[in-house]
Amino acid sequence: MNFNYTDRITEAPKFDASNMPRRDEWTDELAFSAVVWLNDCRVWMYRGAWAEWPVEDIEMCVPMSPEELMHKRKSILKHSSQMESAPYLGNDSRLFWQRAEDRNRATSRLYDALGLASYEAMEAFKEYHI
Repeated sequence: MNFNYTDRITEAPKFDASNMPRRDEWTDELAFSAVVWLNDCRVWMYRGAWAEWPVEDIEMCVPMSPEELMHKRKSILKHSSQMESAPYLGNDSRLFWQRAEDRNRATSRLYDALGLASYEAMEAFKEYHI
């Protein structure tokens, strides 16, 4: 599998603990709260613009309206990696946001074909088990 920058981040989640007190400063109450919070924490991965999770691996799908899909496009275009065309290893000449929109619309059509609700687009996620 070829990973671009965002795929590497998605595939290898990192947690920023810079605002947490040092472990030797923890009270029993803080330690208990941290354990409870971590046990309830979920990390959801998305696949990126080039490929979608196989339908049998999708664990959560978030529907998007036309307005939300446009907001996603604008967000992609604001990202510094989109100042130039995003490199893609292959023959696909579409821009990153075009591939992302097409993938999200294809996921929605797949769910529609399975008899589920129809939306403009859907973003699929798979849980990263810590």
